[in-house]
Amino acid sequence: PEFDRVYMGNVMHYIFIEFGGWGWVEHVANMMESTGRMVIEAPTGMECSDMADCIPADLQSEFHEDKLALAMSPHFKRIQKVKSVAYTPDRYVMLYEKL
Repeated sequence: PEFDRVYMGNVMHYIFIEFGGWGWVEHVANMMESTGRMVIEAPTGMECSDMADCIPADLQSEFHEDKLALAMSPHFKRIQKVKSVAYTPDRYVMLYEKL
């Protein structure tokens, strides 16, 4: 099925690990309708204190906001990014619109 809305709360880094990088972005984009929106609540890089224990060492250099932006850019436009009120610092809520 296709989806017009996707919400990812505190899971982006786990999907990143499962896919071995940002390949999940294209996978999710292919499941979405052309007018879809995606909301992500997550860290965007290794500056989040939880990530050193979570992201495998060989993937840590890839878990970076610039590389996220590069992976998202063919599929999504970021509409807004704000600090999350999550319990851990350096997490954000981001709204993307499908291109």
